[in-house]
Amino acid sequence: PPVPAASRLSHASLGVAVGGRVRAPDTPLLLPSVDLRATWLPTGELVWLTLATAAEWANVTRASGSLSTLVLRGDIGVGVEPLVSGPWSGFAELEGGVAVTRIAAEALAGYRADTALGPGFEGSLGIGAAARIDVIRFELVGRVGLLHGTPAGIVADDEDLSLDGVSGGLDLRVRWML
Repeated sequence: PPVPAASRLSHASLGVAVGGRVRAPDTPLLLPSVDLRATWLPTGELVWLTLATAAEWANVTRASGSLSTLVLRGDIGVGVEPLVSGPWSGFAELEGGVAVTRIAAEALAGYRADTALGPGFEGSLGIGAAARIDVIRFELVGRVGLLHGTPAGIVADDEDLSLDGVSGGLDLRVRWML
């Protein structure tokens, strides 16, 4: 028999995360981040599918001025939760998608300022632990990823800024189970 709509909704969640990513491997840069996500558990347990969107930002000072960075991401992913004991669980997730990077310069006198804007690809692997209290789930997730193909900010008389490469991060999430 078909599954009632109310039962299907019990296998979904909406969530928000705050955290940070360390990017720019040549000169590490910490970008705070905010993440919104919707998750669906098609089998009701163990495996989930995710749609997520996120924003990261930071300001970087160079000798010739400052650079304002913004990374907007749209990801799809899959996760597994093989470790469950009461309200506690351990999980892993793999996500990938498009990342649009904007690096805008604010130049000092005598320098020209411009903006670099463009898309790239980002993929990441997360490992986390969760605790569920009624319909609220708290998650702590460590993540490693790779950003590729986004533009670099070219800086006169100083180090250029590229966010491409390996990244690491930590997120604290809260999910409302529907």
